[in-house]
Amino acid sequence: MCHIKKTVMVAIIAMVLGCWVTVYAEDQKVDQKGKSPIKESEIKGTGAIIKVTDLKKDIKLDNSLIKPKDGFIFIGVQVIIDNTNGKTAIKSNSMYFILKDTDGTRFNSSIFKIIEPHLVASDIDAGDKIKGWIGFEIQKNTNIDKLQIRYESFSDKSDWINITE
Repeated sequence: MCHIKKTVMVAIIAMVLGCWVTVYAEDQKVDQKGKSPIKESEIKGTGAIIKVTDLKKDIKLDNSLIKPKDGFIFIGVQVIIDNTNGKTAIKSNSMYFILKDTDGTRFNSSIFKIIEPHLVASDIDAGDKIKGWIGFEIQKNTNIDKLQIRYESFSDKSDWINITE
């Protein structure tokens, strides 16, 4: 995998043309084919990786008792907590995930199982991984295409991960 440093500025002076050409590169990992960004971040100091694998927008539930507040919708984010290269066990819990929009508004995960299979609360031993959905209740006018997610337990956290490309 290639890793491009955050806000690296490369300046090339074209002597023949007598002009500046500046190229900016964003902090992102690219797959081995050099195409799309991989949406992941390490849980700092653990060796475990959080990967975002899917997003479901405007989820409608069959349960008439569980509804979003007026002006809100339910969304689901599917993640993998990959501890196969981890040093010790880490905690899995949907409540450790938060969303952030471009305005800085943060959304906690829902206490309801909005989408199945829900991310299970458990220990993930070194060498293991777990996959599941996390439900969120967000404002209808939130720009879903710009949302970021982060793992943040009492002792560990990841960087913010862009949910969509």
